[in-house]
Amino acid sequence: MADYFFAAFLAAHNAFILAESLALAAALILPLPLALGAGFAAGFDPLIFAQRALAAAEILALAAALILNFFFFGAGLAAEATVEPNNRANSFSSD
Repeated sequence: MADYFFAAFLAAHNAFILAESLALAAALILPLPLALGAGFAAGFDPLIFAQRALAAAEILALAAALILNFFFFGAGLAAEATVEPNNRANSFSSD
């Protein structure tokens, strides 16, 4: 019986830590949509909303353009820009 006590204690301890972590996350996330919804409905201004939506769209478009440029066009440019290493300086070393 004493052989299994430590393993059972560790299992119960890990279960308690996991439950506490999930409960804390749920407690912090639950009121967030309610608070955001109340604040959004109270001070809704269409012009501010449009400006923020435009800024978000520009950021997403820039990120998409950079990703496409890196994966499709950047690899070819990097291959052309590579220079073969020059070992001339190492040939005069005393090592």
